[in-house]
Amino acid sequence: MRLWTVLIIFALLILTIPWWFAGSSAEVFGLPVWAFYTLCANLVFPFVVLWLMRRHWHLFDSSDEDSTEDER
Repeated sequence: MRLWTVLIIFALLILTIPWWFAGSSAEVFGLPVWAFYTLCANLVFPFVVLWLMRRHWHLFDSSDEDSTEDER
């Protein structure tokens, strides 16, 4: 599951780059299509990462719960 989480984040990060809009001159809300796509992708990406981290944080947490309670 740890590998899938990293792969999903990496794939989404790659998808934020507007590879296929290089020759397009269309506009959406006054922005070029590539800029609108990038803006939307960069608004969605952190929420996906947030959801993945909240769901799978235990896979990445290397500290023991007992040691964190003692420090408090």
